[in-house]
Amino acid sequence: MISGGGGGQSLNDTQHQSKYMILGMGLNQTLIKTRQGFRELRLDYEEQNYMKAVSRLIIIDQDGVLPMKGSRGNEEPYPHVLHILNDIAQDERNTVFVVSSSTKQQMHKWYA
Repeated sequence: MISGGGGGQSLNDTQHQSKYMILGMGLNQTLIKTRQGFRELRLDYEEQNYMKAVSRLIIIDQDGVLPMKGSRGNEEPYPHVLHILNDIAQDERNTVFVVSSSTKQQMHKWYA
């Protein structure tokens, strides 16, 4: 039995021993079937590993993950998002990549 993070629920299909995770809330829920042996990340364990790491690669998908302000087509990252990304990037151990379907010029305008 596996529980999803962020308000997820648990399901157990005993007939097929399949594991499922429900992500989201209300009408925005998604049911995901996981592979045998799948384990949910434990925040305390991951935080310890993060603090001990000599180097870290952090890849963030901007599209649909980072909150943006403005209307569709004229969106840009919120100032507090840029501040958080800058704080993360200030740590010498971190290499941060933000990936997006936006143009190279647009990404440079926002993040350079």
